[in-house]
Amino acid sequence: MKLRLARHAMGDAVVVAVEGELDLFTAPFLRDEVRDAIKQDGARLVLDLQALSFMDSSGLSVLIEGPGGWPRAKAAASRWPRPRLRSPASCAPPASTGG
Repeated sequence: MKLRLARHAMGDAVVVAVEGELDLFTAPFLRDEVRDAIKQDGARLVLDLQALSFMDSSGLSVLIEGPGGWPRAKAAASRWPRPRLRSPASCAPPASTGG
């Protein structure tokens, strides 16, 4: 799965749920969806990123652009996924026990 976007209302805000990978290829789709959501559904925006599995700097640039790049946005908030932190030891190859 590359990217899936869904939009729904939540009180006086519009929620754009993002699922999958946000990268150089898919970032423009999110940018367009956010602009359309603000234009059609209202100026309060929530980005739900809980199902986001990957984001590179292109995706991050869409988030940083924020209300300044989304002309009618009055406020923006994000729901971030739980951090997926791994210790360096868990990434290292197993130690050799000799032989």
